[in-house]
Amino acid sequence: MMETNNNSYFLQDVEPEDFNLIQSVWVSTILRKETDENFVEFNIPESGYQQYVNSHADRINTIRDDYYSTAIQNLLKKVSYLQLMVQFSQGLIDEEEFKEEIRSDQNKFVINLEPIKDVDHIHIVFDILKGLNIEISENDACELFSIDPRSVSDCSLRLDKFI
Repeated sequence: MMETNNNSYFLQDVEPEDFNLIQSVWVSTILRKETDENFVEFNIPESGYQQYVNSHADRINTIRDDYYSTAIQNLLKKVSYLQLMVQFSQGLIDEEEFKEEIRSDQNKFVINLEPIKDVDHIHIVFDILKGLNIEISENDACELFSIDPRSVSDCSLRLDKFI
């Protein structure tokens, strides 16, 4: 990659049919006359660069805040479930009462797992975990952030193609 005056050029052979690029002020494909090679030009105008950086940072911060909120909610659900388990194990409630309590208030006890939205989300979750400086299994991390572990594998496989 070579940078010149806010323009970056990807200097590998690029076939237009290989990429679904949007022609805009940000991205364009150009056929170089002297070599008949296609390349991609990323043109970030000086005035738009800071706006682009700020909008991306705002998006990342919003996603990060959502994951923090989800983690806290899921920890509270886990505490509620463990309290209910203690009541059951001490004989304060029977199995039917235990099951009925969970059925009647699933939002208090059940952690729903959703597919990860994209690779950026994986990086954000990894960054949060790195900041916590704790060892945690992949399954526990997925449960903490309400992520379906199968989707993490799917995203990682897609990511491996580009690394």
